[in-house]
Amino acid sequence: MPGHYNVMFLCTGNSARSIMAEAILNSKGGPTFTAYSAGSHPSGTVRPEALRQLEMAHLPTQGLRSKAWDEFSLPGSPRLDFVITVCDNAAKEVCPVWPGQPMTAHWGVPDPAAVHGSEAEVERAFREAFFVLDRRISLFLSLPLKTLDSLALKRELDNIGQTMAPATSTGARQSNVKVRIKVEGGGQECPLHTSKNTWGCFDCAGSSFGRSCFAQHDSQGVELFVLLELIGFALGFFGLLGQAFGLVGGG
Repeated sequence: MPGHYNVMFLCTGNSARSIMAEAILNSKGGPTFTAYSAGSHPSGTVRPEALRQLEMAHLPTQGLRSKAWDEFSLPGSPRLDFVITVCDNAAKEVCPVWPGQPMTAHWGVPDPAAVHGSEAEVERAFREAFFVLDRRISLFLSLPLKTLDSLALKRELDNIGQTMAPATSTGARQSNVKVRIKVEGGGQECPLHTSKNTWGCFDCAGSSFGRSCFAQHDSQGVELFVLLELIGFALGFFGLLGQAFGLVGGG
């Protein structure tokens, strides 16, 4: 595999899921990865709810636009290494002939733009789609692309497409506070999730932060875990304090 990778995310309207995927990968994967997005039948506009999720995650949104996938089949277009569909409709359509021979995968994500309900329900749908894409892209970035053969890489890509975002409690209160989730050692499970990684929890942040990971969560489980951590810290502090006074008294 080359040292630099071009990744295309495809959807039907190129207004939400593929747009968010493009922004996430360009932010987390640069400069090794360059992400693009396009649609088979582009809507021509990017959903403001998708842009809001990106802005909340402090990801750049400049230059994001809804566009047709035909743009990337023209002479001079980027040579693609991966083409990933994120909606079922696009996966069933006949794609253009892409420059190069990109590896393909399907990472279907429920369409948040199809949700009709209250403003909170629509926002939640976009937030869940963002978390699914963020997790999958983080797992993708953890793959040893230079050492995997084509069959193994294809299998890993397909497996990633089956993963979902961490489950949240029904009616959980949203928190915009960044929390630190302690991972007790290399290769251990994050206390709130199931995937393992030596350097951090890809379910949470998708980045290497030594033995801890940072993320924005809306789960009551996170709040409970942080509370328990604070209680443990307080008990430890008072224990040390008691030992110190005992030593002073005994002297």
